[in-house]
Amino acid sequence: MIGSYHPVKKKSFNWLAYAILSAGMVSLVIGVNQLSKGLKNWRLWILLVLAAILFIIFVRISKRSTSKLLDLSVFEDRAFIFGACAYFLLQFINIGVSFVLPNYIQIVNKQTSLIGGLVLLPGSIVARLLNSYFGRLYDRLGAKVPLYGGAFLMALGSFLLANWGLSLTTWMIICFYGILMLVCDWFMFQLDKEKPTREESVTKDE
Repeated sequence: MIGSYHPVKKKSFNWLAYAILSAGMVSLVIGVNQLSKGLKNWRLWILLVLAAILFIIFVRISKRSTSKLLDLSVFEDRAFIFGACAYFLLQFINIGVSFVLPNYIQIVNKQTSLIGGLVLLPGSIVARLLNSYFGRLYDRLGAKVPLYGGAFLMALGSFLLANWGLSLTTWMIICFYGILMLVCDWFMFQLDKEKPTREESVTKDE
């Protein structure tokens, strides 16, 4: 049997913070769904304002409570904030495009569901095959080239899909989606492993 290396400590769960955060997330999701009815929809703004208020209350409760649901101190690190924004932006684009393009091919281009699924295959295969190369590129050149190169490819792929959105052919979709899939493997964010922690920085300052 595996023994316990640390004494077990019983910690209380912050149910109030959990309920407020859950209500804020539900309000945000439902509010965003109201965008389909236009910006003049009063439910949209009420739900978004309600979500913002609940998030503010959650932050204040988390700062005062000894039983923290989430450690919000990580948001004091600018590198973490920029990395999180880059990651979520990339996921929004990747998941959104992967959902929209097959439907576009079937509804607009009048193709079968098989074609709609196969269109995404070449870009995914090429991106996976280049995984090892991107890893070696990162080790040899550092993070600057992958970050700037990936950001450029993401902007280029998004621009191409948006600019020719009303007249996309199947082959155009394959090429443009392939560019975006390269971003998924190239545009990666990693915190500097040699960056000292907050405790180490305080020790050095002292």
